[in-house]
Amino acid sequence: MKKILFVIMAVIFCAANYSVAATLAEGKEKKIDNIDITIGDWKINGKVNGKIYISDDCERDNKGRIKLGDSDAVTYSNGAIIVYMDEEKIEQLAADLEKNIGQLAVELEDTFSDIEINGKRLNSNDWENLQNRPNRITGSGNIITKRIPAITGYDAIKASRAVTVTMTESEGDQITIKADDNIMPYVVVRKEGNSLVIGIDDNIKSINRIDVNVTLPKNPKLNELKASSAASININTTIEGRSLSLDAASAASINIAKADVDFFDADASSAANISGAVKSNDCYVDASSAANINLTILAVQCKSNASSAANIKLSGEVATFEGEASSAAKIEAKGVTARTNAIADASSGAKVTVNAEKRLDAKASSGGVVMYVHNNDLMKSTKQSSGGRVKEIF
Repeated sequence: MKKILFVIMAVIFCAANYSVAATLAEGKEKKIDNIDITIGDWKINGKVNGKIYISDDCERDNKGRIKLGDSDAVTYSNGAIIVYMDEEKIEQLAADLEKNIGQLAVELEDTFSDIEINGKRLNSNDWENLQNRPNRITGSGNIITKRIPAITGYDAIKASRAVTVTMTESEGDQITIKADDNIMPYVVVRKEGNSLVIGIDDNIKSINRIDVNVTLPKNPKLNELKASSAASININTTIEGRSLSLDAASAASINIAKADVDFFDADASSAANISGAVKSNDCYVDASSAANINLTILAVQCKSNASSAANIKLSGEVATFEGEASSAAKIEAKGVTARTNAIADASSGAKVTVNAEKRLDAKASSGGVVMYVHNNDLMKSTKQSSGGRVKEIF
């Protein structure tokens, strides 16, 4: 009879919509305690908590592998188990373990009707959903439009996997999605807690040349924007509130028109980009691993840190400014007037440029360079070591 490969992964447990997976877990953060699987005459009782176990009273062969009649179950060091119902050996486990939960693959010669999971027998629709879900997909280039009701009650946006999210200045009751026609069925726009999550179905393991644009109506009460994996978030309205946190990673980008908040922090890493204008009491900016941050700021105090070839460029006005750069990173803050105090530290080939009006504390080491502009009444304290330099520029 025709062999069927049935794969259950942690991602499918958590994210899929079909009924069998829904019986196994309710959310991504929930551990799966028990699984009972029946395959024909064989019953497997296991626990999923990083590993899937089969009871020790099963017969084992001379290699220590579990024997189930004429079938084998081979355990792997990554905590996964393959069970297959004939003599053929499976040479490689399709490894994509996520959240430290094991993966179970079952190859059998019978049909899906012989499989029960936690007492739930697979039906034809369940099996069709499993079989038809692609692992890799390339955008067709044929863009279509879909509109869904606006989602309300969120204060955070999390975008991933090369989607572009734009929030307009206009209020409205719809979200507009434009995407490749073969990508549209896998575009995710949903609310998780207080977050609006936008991306591509996690079960699609590889995407290529996709074009996905999601347009949102105005929501000025945001406090968190998070973009990853080449996604983009563009906020074209003013954000107001107590705090705003921006987090961009893995070639993603975030751009905000303006934020007026008490506390602001921005973190960009791994070639990501953050830009915009900010008014706040406290401002914290961090860039690493070739990331870029470009901000206009008006703040009481602003602290910035750049490392590993990252770049931070700031303009505006603050009372106190602190800039620390290392490992060939750059902080260009010549355009930020520090009215009271400027503190600069450059090391390991990094460069920091500041504009100090009254006081400067500067330290440069290991080939680092601190450059400063000032007026005639500047009080300064400088320290240079191991090839570091502190110098005035005009």
